[in-house]
Formats: sequence, structure tokens, C-alpha cells
Amino acid sequence: MDQTTKDTIVFCFDFVKNNFNEQSQNVQCRNWLAMAIDLVDKSDLGAKDFIIANLKEVDGYLSGSNSRATANTVLDKLDLARTLLS
Repeated sequence: MDQTTKDTIVFCFDFVKNNFNEQSQNVQCRNWLAMAIDLVDKSDLGAKDFIIANLKEVDGYLSGSNSRATANTVLDKLDLARTLLS
């Protein structure tokens, strides 16, 4: 994965992390998250399936379909995904 792609994914994670509690930013957070999922999916990362699964849990929180997830889940999953990108 090239550095530009990695930087874009990190930007997406940071945007979601900084704005997911703002209801007015929910749709934009989901858009950035979808972009990150797409970029990870197209990558050659060995852990990409695991990263995508974690990001989909975050999306489930944002969409309301994952009722077990909390704000801490979002932060933990984004931090884990970011660590695995390195």
C-alpha cells in the first residue's frame, strides 16, 4: 500500500473518531468509513479481512444496526484498525 492511500485511510479514521458523536456528521462519517473500507479491501494487507470486519462494526454503530456497540467500541475498533495498517 502506498503512503498516499495509507494517509487517506488514516484521515478517514480520524474524521470518524473526531465526529461520530455529532448526529449532524453521521452520514459523512459513514461515507468516510465506506471509503476506508474500500481502500483497505483493494490493498494487499494480510489483515485486511480483519480490519474490514472491525470497520463494519463501527459502521453498524453509526447506522444503528449494531445495538451492542458503544462509543468505546468505535474508538477501540478505529485504534485497532489504525495499528494494523502500520
